[in-house]
Amino acid sequence: MVDDEEASRRLLSVALAADGHEVRAAATGREAIDVGVRFRPNVVLADWVLKDDVHGLNVAGVLQAVFPELRAILMTPCPPDYLHEDMSRARLADTIAKPLSSERIRESVRGAIPPRGDCSRKPSIAVMEIGAHGAILFANARAREMLARTHAGPNAGHLGDVVAAEHFVDLDAAVKRWTPITVRADRHQRWYVRSEAPLSGTSRLIICRPQDEPRNWDSAVVTTLLNLRDYQRGRWPLPGRVLVVDNLAASCGWLVAMFEHLGAGCYAVAQVEAVPHLLRADEGINVLMVRCGLGREAMARCITAAREIRPDLVFLATGATDHARQCGEIGIQHFLLEPWRADDLIRVLTDRITRCTHCGFSLPLRRARTGEVPERWACGHCGATYEAVLDDQSPSEAASHAQLIG
Repeated sequence: MVDDEEASRRLLSVALAADGHEVRAAATGREAIDVGVRFRPNVVLADWVLKDDVHGLNVAGVLQAVFPELRAILMTPCPPDYLHEDMSRARLADTIAKPLSSERIRESVRGAIPPRGDCSRKPSIAVMEIGAHGAILFANARAREMLARTHAGPNAGHLGDVVAAEHFVDLDAAVKRWTPITVRADRHQRWYVRSEAPLSGTSRLIICRPQDEPRNWDSAVVTTLLNLRDYQRGRWPLPGRVLVVDNLAASCGWLVAMFEHLGAGCYAVAQVEAVPHLLRADEGINVLMVRCGLGREAMARCITAAREIRPDLVFLATGATDHARQCGEIGIQHFLLEPWRADDLIRVLTDRITRCTHCGFSLPLRRARTGEVPERWACGHCGATYEAVLDDQSPSEAASHAQLIG
């Protein structure tokens, strides 16, 4: 169970233990993954909104990549109807809106416990827990399949029995990069290994991939499971998390993947009505993105409701056609025309004013940085004014599009 409210953790732990369940509790998403992989639960009960960038859906998704039979229950600050239908059903046994009742939780957990041996899915990654001196403390089903193809067999007890005698495994190096190893087998086999830093000096998780298997080095599951954020150059330029409002599941999924790839925690909802619930539940949300497919009226309602709760939010919109002017009229500072790249997103959210928020005219301006004195500029097309400085990296054709107001 993962919930950042101590009173809730205590109450639910006692209630579930009284039903005969063995319970472990965690206060953050990061702690939940570290505890969960080693505890190997049947059910994970996770609050969607947590105070770190690993939220409840991340916890469920990562643990299910290791243990596909795991059932997940998601606690949310808003009614499940406001969520994307595919998200609310995807490998979730139940979705429960807060405030919670212990009886509702107990009933949900009882219904979520899977029958013994009931799993048609295979783990998407091969994971082992390695002790301080190389002992294999645990291997999931996919890792055992890989071990079965070595001389050590599926129940190998030590990493040294798996690796070829002439090959040394540097797990410390594998924290920062994928490291090749040669294993003992009838035919030549090479694996690639990635490791987390040892947890409290006792054990560490490693992920193994055969050499001939297609590899996705940037997998969000790998990064989150092994806590590799500190070893990769995060590109997200703003503090806090992102809330995406999009009624199309396909585009919403892409947006979430983009933000998380950049290192930003991200929530996504289908209904404008969910926005106030999430903003009140997580004060760390600093960016609100809406997709123009919601329609002008829904977007305006969304921005108005969000501004009443959090007037300091950064508002961002995206769409397949240029709606910069319309977005500016309802108070959305930034607009991205699809298709766009991560670099475009970062540029828009940092300091460059590349388009007038009122008419969409290109502007050679940026916001003043520390030590700079902003001047008053007017858009050469509609006259909208900005406190800014000239951007020396703007396209030359935009140089005359802003006028300095004396």
